[in-house]
Amino acid sequence: MRKIFFILALCFFTINVFSQSFESFIRSGNEYYDIKEYENANIEFRKALEKDSTSLIAKYNIANTSFKQKNYESAEKDFMQLTEFTQDTKELSKIYFNLGNAQLKQVEAKFGAQDLQGAIDILKKCMESYKNAMRYSPTDKEPKLNYMVAKDLLKKLQQQQQQQQNQENQDNQENQEDKKDENKDKQDENQDAKEKQYKISEEDAQRILDALGDDDKKTYEKVKEKEKTQKHDKEKDW
Repeated sequence: MRKIFFILALCFFTINVFSQSFESFIRSGNEYYDIKEYENANIEFRKALEKDSTSLIAKYNIANTSFKQKNYESAEKDFMQLTEFTQDTKELSKIYFNLGNAQLKQVEAKFGAQDLQGAIDILKKCMESYKNAMRYSPTDKEPKLNYMVAKDLLKKLQQQQQQQQNQENQDNQENQEDKKDENKDKQDENQDAKEKQYKISEEDAQRILDALGDDDKKTYEKVKEKEKTQKHDKEKDW
C-alpha cells in the first residue's frame, strides 16, 4: 500500500491554531502508522479530517489504515469516494490501485467462504480498478502486474464454476435416472404381486376341485361354464 505523507508549505510567517492542529494530527497518525499501530493511526487521521473535511490526505490515510486493519469493505468504500475528490492523474492512479487491492482481498474472503459467484463478481470490479490505475499511469508496473494476477485468478474461478455446474447437472441427471429405476421397480413389484395373487387363486380353485367328488366336479365345471356364457352374453347385449 502507498501512503501519502503530509507536506506543509508555509506561505506566511504566522501559523494559526487550525493549521497546527491539522498538521499535528496527520503527523501523529503517520507515526502510529509507521509502527503498525493502525487503529491509533486511524483515530488520528479522523481527528485531522474533523479539522478539514475536504482533506484528501486525511481521507486517503484513513482508507489505508482501514486496509491495514483488514477492514477491506470499509477501505473499498473510502477509496471509491476518494476518486471524486481529485483530478490529479497520479493520485487517481494510486487510489484506483489501492481500491483494486482492497477488492482483491475481498475475493480471498469470498473464496474462503465458498461463495464462488461472489468472488467472481468482486474480482471483475477489481480488474476494472486496476485498469483505471493503468489508464491514469500507463508506465506504472504494479497495476499491470496485479491486473494479470486478477485476470488469471478469474479464469481459474470461472473454470471451477463450470466444473461445479457440470457436476451438478450430472448429479441431477443421475437422480432422475434413479427415480425412473425406482418407479420401474415399484411397477415390477406391483405386477409380481398381481401375478402372485392370480396364481394363488388358481391354486385355491384346484384344491377345491380336488376336494370334490367326480359328480361335484362336473357340476362345478358346468356352473363355471354357465357363468362365463352369461357374462359374455351380458357384455354383448351392452
